[in-house]
Amino acid sequence: MEKEFIEKVTERITLNLFRVGCDKDNFRILQAIPNDVKTLMKEFNLTKMPMNKRINELEKVGLLKRERWKGSVEPTELTTKFLDLIKDIKEKIKEELPNLI
Repeated sequence: MEKEFIEKVTERITLNLFRVGCDKDNFRILQAIPNDVKTLMKEFNLTKMPMNKRINELEKVGLLKRERWKGSVEPTELTTKFLDLIKDIKEKIKEELPNLI
């Protein structure tokens, strides 16, 4: 029973991580870190509240960490693995593109 519970929770967290990380703007934010919040706000033309909402969402699923008093946003180990996985998938799609069109 415990193993099933762990599997279900892990699956739910993983799918949520992909849902949040694959949002177009969130994905671009992940590609732009490490950075500071003010620079990200300018780069993405977002005010403080929408940017903080995105950062909080990414932080909640473990795709970034924020130093609140410094205003910095840093990648986590999951960020690197997530971006590498997306890169690998993109490469596979390029290889398969002739078969997909």
